[in-house]
Amino acid sequence: AQTSADSSSLVPNSTVAASASAVVPRATQLGAQTALREDSSPSLSSVATASPSNVLLPAEKGKGLAITGGFVREGAHVMLELAFENRTPSSLSDFAIQFNSNAFGITPAERLTVPSPLNCGGRVISKLQLRTGIKSEQRHGCSVQIAVKCSPLGIFYFALNVTENLDIFLHDEGQVPKQAFLQKWASIPDTSEKVTQVRVPNWLDVGGATQKLAQGRIHLVARTSKKGIAGGTALYLSAVVVGSTLVFLLELTLIQGSPSCSLAIRPVGQPGPGLVEALASTVQRLLCK
Repeated sequence: AQTSADSSSLVPNSTVAASASAVVPRATQLGAQTALREDSSPSLSSVATASPSNVLLPAEKGKGLAITGGFVREGAHVMLELAFENRTPSSLSDFAIQFNSNAFGITPAERLTVPSPLNCGGRVISKLQLRTGIKSEQRHGCSVQIAVKCSPLGIFYFALNVTENLDIFLHDEGQVPKQAFLQKWASIPDTSEKVTQVRVPNWLDVGGATQKLAQGRIHLVARTSKKGIAGGTALYLSAVVVGSTLVFLLELTLIQGSPSCSLAIRPVGQPGPGLVEALASTVQRLLCK
């Protein structure tokens, strides 16, 4: 019988708990005679994501206020970078921001700082540090809904979707211990697994793939040769979403010289709509960087 997939024991506090409930790949893939090689991903918490330039509020919808920007990662901190441009004939002031509940449990850790007044034709970039740990709402999936207020225009609403950049919201210490990974993998039913094909550069080797994924806070747990597949190597990886108890377990099968690989993802917990697909898209982007 399948056991329940409790994710609380796999989620790190300051470090991943060594006593986390243990994950076990399918017997047909990891027989008793096949040894898993345990690995440690390099710590790359200082890697930052490039500043985005998404159009969040077009001027025609913002009564002359245009907002661009997106989420970025600076060290261990998730940030929201916003550019405000005043295309109205008057000055704007008293800017404020508010987040709706979201899958990542993020809210502003400080007040939004926009020089006041923002005169006609003015443009300013504001970077807002976010905090995690607020109760997450998985039903919102990849969408983070935000409200911005300013005088005299009023309140505007927009949403930021994290589809190919889920690594911004992954924990630096999201490496699940090998035995915990093996036990938890086995406890998750096959019906909860999503399998997809990921295209990769045909020169990419195991070391290169591991490093690229580590830069995105997707951590190598173990690896093994794929029985019956010449040049095939399976990487077992884990990722923990900040501000929630959501853990992802991954199996990435690389074949030397092949431009595509198989990616299987098993969530520990109940991911919101689109989050598993967002992780697959993030893996694709990281491997092709």
